[in-house]
Amino acid sequence: MIILSNIQIFNFKNIKNTSLNDLKDINIIIGPNNCGKTNVLEAIKRLKTFKSIPYSHSTCKYCDLIRGQNLLPQYICIKNDRDAFENQIEPDIIFSFNEKYLEGFNENKKNSFEEFLERVRIVFKQKQHSQETAILENINHVREWKNKIALQGHGAELISTHAVVIDSKIMNGISKSILECPEDRLRTYKGVEIAKYAIDKNLEASNQQKVHDSINRTIDSNLASYRTGTLDYLRGKNRFQTPISEQGSGVRSMECLITDIVSENESNIILIDEPELGLNPAAIREFIEFLKQEMKNKQIFITTHDPTFVNPKLWDKEKLCIYLFSIVENGFVKIDLNKNFDDPNTFAGYLAHTTCLGDFHLYVEGKFDVYIHQIFLRKYLENLKQTKKKRNFNFFEIMNRIMIYHLGGSFCEHLLHTVPKYPYRALLLFDGDIKSKVQEKIKMFNLNRWKNLPEFQFCETIEQIHNTYISNKNKKKELNKIPVYCLSKNDIEDYLQPKPNNKTKGPDIALNMTFIPDEILKIYDEIIRIL
Repeated sequence: MIILSNIQIFNFKNIKNTSLNDLKDINIIIGPNNCGKTNVLEAIKRLKTFKSIPYSHSTCKYCDLIRGQNLLPQYICIKNDRDAFENQIEPDIIFSFNEKYLEGFNENKKNSFEEFLERVRIVFKQKQHSQETAILENINHVREWKNKIALQGHGAELISTHAVVIDSKIMNGISKSILECPEDRLRTYKGVEIAKYAIDKNLEASNQQKVHDSINRTIDSNLASYRTGTLDYLRGKNRFQTPISEQGSGVRSMECLITDIVSENESNIILIDEPELGLNPAAIREFIEFLKQEMKNKQIFITTHDPTFVNPKLWDKEKLCIYLFSIVENGFVKIDLNKNFDDPNTFAGYLAHTTCLGDFHLYVEGKFDVYIHQIFLRKYLENLKQTKKKRNFNFFEIMNRIMIYHLGGSFCEHLLHTVPKYPYRALLLFDGDIKSKVQEKIKMFNLNRWKNLPEFQFCETIEQIHNTYISNKNKKKELNKIPVYCLSKNDIEDYLQPKPNNKTKGPDIALNMTFIPDEILKIYDEIIRIL
């Protein structure tokens, strides 16, 4: 269910300026620590407590005329100036709502804005107002605001709310729709002991069973049932009784989350901060299945550090949005899920790739670059085994120590923070046609990066790659730099003979080639040296 379609945030807490556009049923927000993920949820949460306070500089004689007919909320202005509304309110947050959702508050199901215009026309006709046409044209200028609410604040305090057609009735409905699921749920939840919080919800029997079934399926199938009055769980065939306070963190976390979600019938915008707390990957997958059922009549926002939540195989991509914080852009960017949906095994991922057991990571632009390098690297190692003739040269071990991933093509600049630091070693290898762009983005990333994120060294030559690795040996591990190199030719297909007429044919041509291009061979030499 889509309720919010877009969110714009300006100078709110630690978020300077960011937009989340084309929101879907499930929206996942990821990125490094302290980049503003939780504050996006905090911004949405303001809809729960916002107030309609008049803005003293946005009234005029036309507003007074219409307000006298009770057609206009007191905090609206229709000045004969198309930019007055946007220029004067200077909002912190602008929410755009799905029009069908707002129409649900309109009892006669008419288009709210068009109905509003018609009522204004009637008022002006009754008053025989000479500037009727000009004013009505100006109202049409603010048509784009018909589904929007703008919030203005000062620090943590909300000062005023602005809208054009969205009135107090709709605002009250929106404020009731927000449910926050914070991350403080391992011992207490929302300041209350977990057992008391769940009991005080006074769930209907069907919802109690839904909570238990979800925990039984998600966390521990040995939890046979529980006593509703005390929330003591009965475990195993012997029905051994233990209170929830003595259950594992996964049970406590799920008890809070699922109880909250199923108990709030009016809440259909769900804000979940770090749902992975206390859950192992198998439990997370089951919780995702629970959310997929809930999003049929709810819109869900999640912040997470767990890669399971952004696994494209677990979601319907048509109903999913992922927003990643970009160090380069200093804001959240929407991810094109098509970049990694077809072959996620070759994709580097949106979160730091530190669960991989390969100790060298070669990053390239796209998935066809991965396939070609996989073919060339295998040929290189086979040739090396023949020429070295060393008994201790383990072809399969070295092959499996070198992992090759792509960084989403043109999206690569936003994924630099996912490259892991020492003890992993890495090389970023891009096509020559984007060299100037890569140099610019690497410089920008290094200037803006967090200290816990990698630093990159752009290399003009393969010798500089070698020197970077040598220099790293003489530095503290935390000061190691990751080399970045652009091929001398525009793209990797230029090294293939014959050159393919499209990228899909490149791997087959590479497979049939009897040699490895010299530049690529020298790059592999540097990789093997540090292994």
